[in-house]
Amino acid sequence: MDIVQIMKYLPHRPPFLLIDKLISSSGIDSAKGVKYLSAGDFFFDGHFPGKPQMPKSLLLEVIAQAGAAGVLSAPEYQGKYILFASIDKCQFGRAPVPGDILEISTELISLKRGMGKIKASCCVGEEKLAEGLFTFALSDTAQS
Repeated sequence: MDIVQIMKYLPHRPPFLLIDKLISSSGIDSAKGVKYLSAGDFFFDGHFPGKPQMPKSLLLEVIAQAGAAGVLSAPEYQGKYILFASIDKCQFGRAPVPGDILEISTELISLKRGMGKIKASCCVGEEKLAEGLFTFALSDTAQS
């Protein structure tokens, strides 16, 4: 799924659409996404001058967008929104830098009565940069 297809499912738009593509999706059960980091990405300008790093909070957003695109591409959830509820057991490695290719993996743990949980991680090659359990709510509107 390329960026144009992702925009059919997510309300985010550049510069805040952070996922570049989904390379695989197994319905709502799992998804794998990619984010290519370049020196021109907006967040590198001020974080940090002379030593650019992607803020780890945005790394969580990349992961959330990959999981959301996977779930919302399922026919039964198209037209809905995913609202972030919580993250548990989050761990971070180093901060991503320009030139990194972020590989995101998500696995649906549960989805009942409009509430779901995804286990997700983000790696550069074999190096894990972040992982955690994301809880979300499905909604008919983009308001929390």
